[in-house]
Amino acid sequence: MSTQTSPGPVQPTSDVSTFERLAVNVRRRETRLYDWIYRTGKALKGLEMPTLRPLFKILDYERNARLTICRNLIRLLYQEPAFKARCDSVGRRFMLRDERIPLVRGHRRLRIGSQCVIPDVTTFVASTFADDPLPEIGGW
Repeated sequence: MSTQTSPGPVQPTSDVSTFERLAVNVRRRETRLYDWIYRTGKALKGLEMPTLRPLFKILDYERNARLTICRNLIRLLYQEPAFKARCDSVGRRFMLRDERIPLVRGHRRLRIGSQCVIPDVTTFVASTFADDPLPEIGGW
């Protein structure tokens, strides 16, 4: 009968870095020091900071306002002008909703009416059936 023994701490070799050796020894808990490091790391992993509700409510409102402002600036300064460049004409109060530009594939002319809102999941695809397709979207 053979008894299985622990191979002991990982010895230095040329292909294993010092950090990797340390990590393996800690995971295996080879010595009392490595066991203490392992247990301390596990205890710190579950550590939670106390929540100061008024402070974090203010931070949450600030974050939501900042994200809304940034997304609207990107929409106004980049996404809408890029989509309008693909259109023959665009009416007043046109707006892209969400965070992406609608996909336009093929040779397609677009006319978009006033007070039109287009979500980002929209795709316009031209077929070879019509010579010069011209969809009109919205009120004219």
